[in-house]
Amino acid sequence: LEEFLFPVCALVRLEALGLSGNNINTVPPQITQLKHLKQFDLSNTKLEELALSVCELVRLEALDLKENHIATVPPEITQLKNIKWLSLSGNKLEDLPLPVCELVRLETLFLSDNNITTVPPQITQLKNLKICDLANNKLEDLPLPVCELVRLEALDLKDNHITTVPPDIFQLKNLKIFNLSNNKLEEFLFPVCELVRLEALILGGNHITTVPPQVTQLKNLKVFDLSNNKLEDLPLSVCELVKLETLVLKDNNITTVPPQITQLKDLKQFDLSNTKLEELPLPVCELVRLEKLGLRGNNISTVPPQVTKPTNLKVFNLSNNKLEDLPLSVCELVRLETLILGGNHITAVPPQVTQLKNLKGLYLSNNKLKELPLSVCELMRLETLILGGNHITTVPPQIVQLKNLKEFGLSKNMLEDLPLPVCQLVRLENLDLSDNSITTVPPQITQLQNLKILDLVWNKLIQPPQKVANRGKEAIFRYFDDLIKTKATRSLRLQVNILGETCAGKTSLVKTLTSGSPFLTTLADRTHVMEQIPWSPKEDVFLNINDFGGHEVYRVAHNFFITKEALTLIVFNLQDVSLKYKDTVTNWIDNIYSRAPESTILLVGSHADCLSNEQELEARKKEVLCAVEYHLCDKTSKLRTSLEELEKRTELKSSYPEAYNVKMMRIKMLIENPPHVDENVFVTSSQTGYGMAQLKEELIRRAIVKKLILPEVWLQKVEQIETSKQKGQDPFLTLESLATMAEKVPPQLQDGNAQQIEDILNFLHATGVVLWFRDRPFLKSFIFHRQEIFIDILRAVLCHDIESTLVYDTDPFNKKYSERKFESAKEDVLRRGIISKTMLECLWWRFNFGRCGLDAMLEVLENFDICYVMKDADENRYHFPWLLREDRPECITSKWPSVPSREKLQISTEIHFPTACPPGLYEMAAVHLHGRLGHYKAARHDWKDGFYAELDNQFQMCFERRFSGKSPNSILQLSIRGEDSILLKKHSWKIFQALVALVEKECPGSPRDEYMLCPHCVREEKIPPTLFDAPKFILSVPLAEPAPYHPCPEEDPNTLASADYFYPVTKGKMTDLHRTSLDKHANHILKIIRGTFNSLPKILSRLSKAGILAEEEKAAILETDADYRLSSFLKGKSDSAFYVFCGALHDSGHAQMARMLRLPDLAMELSDVALRDVLQRLLDRRVISTKDNYTVRREPTKALKVTALLKKLREGKRDDEAESAFTEFGKALDEETAKQKNTY
Repeated sequence: LEEFLFPVCALVRLEALGLSGNNINTVPPQITQLKHLKQFDLSNTKLEELALSVCELVRLEALDLKENHIATVPPEITQLKNIKWLSLSGNKLEDLPLPVCELVRLETLFLSDNNITTVPPQITQLKNLKICDLANNKLEDLPLPVCELVRLEALDLKDNHITTVPPDIFQLKNLKIFNLSNNKLEEFLFPVCELVRLEALILGGNHITTVPPQVTQLKNLKVFDLSNNKLEDLPLSVCELVKLETLVLKDNNITTVPPQITQLKDLKQFDLSNTKLEELPLPVCELVRLEKLGLRGNNISTVPPQVTKPTNLKVFNLSNNKLEDLPLSVCELVRLETLILGGNHITAVPPQVTQLKNLKGLYLSNNKLKELPLSVCELMRLETLILGGNHITTVPPQIVQLKNLKEFGLSKNMLEDLPLPVCQLVRLENLDLSDNSITTVPPQITQLQNLKILDLVWNKLIQPPQKVANRGKEAIFRYFDDLIKTKATRSLRLQVNILGETCAGKTSLVKTLTSGSPFLTTLADRTHVMEQIPWSPKEDVFLNINDFGGHEVYRVAHNFFITKEALTLIVFNLQDVSLKYKDTVTNWIDNIYSRAPESTILLVGSHADCLSNEQELEARKKEVLCAVEYHLCDKTSKLRTSLEELEKRTELKSSYPEAYNVKMMRIKMLIENPPHVDENVFVTSSQTGYGMAQLKEELIRRAIVKKLILPEVWLQKVEQIETSKQKGQDPFLTLESLATMAEKVPPQLQDGNAQQIEDILNFLHATGVVLWFRDRPFLKSFIFHRQEIFIDILRAVLCHDIESTLVYDTDPFNKKYSERKFESAKEDVLRRGIISKTMLECLWWRFNFGRCGLDAMLEVLENFDICYVMKDADENRYHFPWLLREDRPECITSKWPSVPSREKLQISTEIHFPTACPPGLYEMAAVHLHGRLGHYKAARHDWKDGFYAELDNQFQMCFERRFSGKSPNSILQLSIRGEDSILLKKHSWKIFQALVALVEKECPGSPRDEYMLCPHCVREEKIPPTLFDAPKFILSVPLAEPAPYHPCPEEDPNTLASADYFYPVTKGKMTDLHRTSLDKHANHILKIIRGTFNSLPKILSRLSKAGILAEEEKAAILETDADYRLSSFLKGKSDSAFYVFCGALHDSGHAQMARMLRLPDLAMELSDVALRDVLQRLLDRRVISTKDNYTVRREPTKALKVTALLKKLREGKRDDEAESAFTEFGKALDEETAKQKNTY
């Protein structure tokens, strides 16, 4: 529903109304007619506010508003006096709404997945509240008012930032369920041990190292979750919780299980996954009531016979261990329903597995099975069988015995056919056969009428074609429906791309090959952009040959035709190949690979007649093959070196594991999948026809290899399209015109619906018969069956000598323009790459495709990043970076000086390519990023290697293609400037993310590195600058999370380089650590900012601009002798205020003071052992005493240790003595950091 249905309001006796999952954004006033309504579900709609009319439904008892966009709750909600159940989860609340606190009959309140930072005292009015859900908010403390809700039975605070629990929690005497998972607890909280009625305590995802003995007070505890903490032992105290039924200890560092665990007589679920167990602990086998046992991800190699003692075991997970056999003892667990053994080294399944008569789920993926075990086929109750990632080549007929099978996984095996018996498993709902070598699927697959998911991607299918199979079950069934209704026909079609340098002889080769007679092309007739030649070299073999122009500007056409399915021929001149292998061969290999890593490449040498004899021909062939082999080996060697260097970078791995893994996987993919270059050079001559027969036979052979089985109805549609193409009447077809064609075929072929036509078009696009852009809503209606027209349209705009076309005395220019206006428009095209809509109509007038066709082509140009549009008052103007020839204009220097002004901050990100930037990528990016420029697009200035733009009235952006010194390496650099550091970071992250996504989509085979430039180096114009890895992850750190500190090794502490970017942007109140740091340095801060240059006004200005200080606070600080108030005000602000203040100090010439304030943060980054070493250094240098050292070290957490140290460094000292002590602290930190780096 797009809107509320008014007739519903007439159902006046209605008591329950559910409208969940619609697109409703308002609720009409008439809803108040539903006076008896008790339950109202408006979840997952589009509401941005709670309609006042809903607040008049006074009999409501339950109101569900979750998953909307509500930011506030009106006071009128208090009219709902009878409401007992309210959900506001998944909205945009930043505070717990005060009006909600007046709904005194509430028993259940859901507020999860918002941005709530505090809970008001008024919540204590909810005396009847039993369930309170505040999960996934921004709470930093367990709110004290919540502790007064004495009737609470369930409290959910998971996924917050809570570090401790107040003693007041003991008041919740009725609490039965308490969830504090995924917070920041450093230790088990003693007050929780007083909640003696607790039945479920969930503390997973914290940093707990021990469990205190007092936990035994929780006599009623049934569920205890301590997963993903830092436990090294299973606490003995836990073994005394004799009513426990579920104990979750997964993802800890536990190595053994104590015998005392046997006291847990009622335990039914026990999860010890991903711990450090080397064997299955025998005491676990004594837990005879166990029903679920999780031991995944350990190092277990055997299972003891005693495992049969828990006779009630139903679920047993032993995946990702080191088992080499399916243990016989497991086969005696006759009540087992689910057995998970994936990720082991199992080679066979014993016959005894048939004893598991109740087994419903068997998971054996990622083992070493070579066949599907026959014994498994006797497990008659099996509903799920997962065998992916083995070496299975066939499926036995006995599989049909599994009549209850619903899910069957055979992905990543070695199947070459889909076995017929599988088609008899009529209850199957999910069949996964992806990533095998299957070529043929039998039509009987359609017997599986209950099938919901059929996954056949990553196979080698000819029946149905792989492109059809990739669209899923519905497309596959439609294909077979057509195949059964008509007949199967073999289709041998291949798309062939001809690439190479200008004047390499590509067009002559194609003409000679397709005509069967020698043919030489004149210079005037050489290819612009692309020519397409359909060719049938043999009966039933059809080749679509795309002959590309060699000029760089024409490489835009590559995007439409270079795919993994196509065969690509690189043509080079044998006469001069020895002098320029790189330009004529290896660069083209890299370019093709960057666009389509899986495509196949043939090397074709032309001009053979210009060489003297066969020996010279063979010598040139050998030279080329050696050059290609060297290039590919060198490429792989460099990638391996990059991989080795990356593996050594433990700091990157620990700081940014996701970025590290993404980079690692990309390099491994490139190493494991090198370019597919045929190990032969086809030598040809268009002058004599030499070598053409061999090349023809090779193309035929490859077409046959790619044969497909198609329904006759599909070929009928192909014939219709081919007929339309030969008539040459329409520049394009539409889905409507194709549907009309269906009426002209025999009745048995007329069942085609829209989905069937899409299936056929998808296949035809893959084989190069048509161009069809299925994923573009507007363009989807157009089928470009005459690609020569499509290419001509591009060629008319992207001709490398477009100036020769722009002649005023020719039609239609002299009809559309006055001579003066034409010269101006021509100047726009030639100098600025700007083509107005009128000029485009002139360039395209001969195609006569009407308004609809014009709109379609303009859509193509914009959608595929060929140009961007600027909307002028009179008409749209289209900007083509591909046509630009001029260097960066002088006027840009004033708008974008090499160094930003002191008021502005700059974030620069770069993408580095080890070779030249892939052809056309910069131009596409220059177009693609235009959509990110907001409302200031008109302020953009372009040149051939870059553009300058304004994002708004605060931020400027410069995007450039650069080169790395004298090397061929190229760089795409994106720089953004502005004064607001938080918004600057946000802009930079979003735009850089868009750039990286484009590069990944367009050039998946291009090696690359992504970096952030050090802001200090940018300011100081250091060449080369310091580069930081993982820019996307540095920039994307959420406001509520601490960001890593990135010191520049080149930075002079006294340099006035902006430091704001280095400091994390955090949310929430200032931490105790930062307040202490400000407090201990307060006197010295006052001294330096009152100094000779009086930097106080500048610092206050920065704090004011950032919204940290109000004007009245600023005025109060500026009063005579009142600057001491600065520290006092700051300590009451948010944590981000601390960092902004550090940045302001740094930029005011007090970099050393800024660093002093940051020392506690640096100390927090050290390990506990490293921090102890720092303390020892300070002790050795008599900066602290033995007693001080003892006092600091006995603090229970690292944060408290560092806080105590700050106090000791200041305690009892004059200002100068204290600063000297802090200086020594900084030195000790630097020494320890250097030591850690050297260690790794």
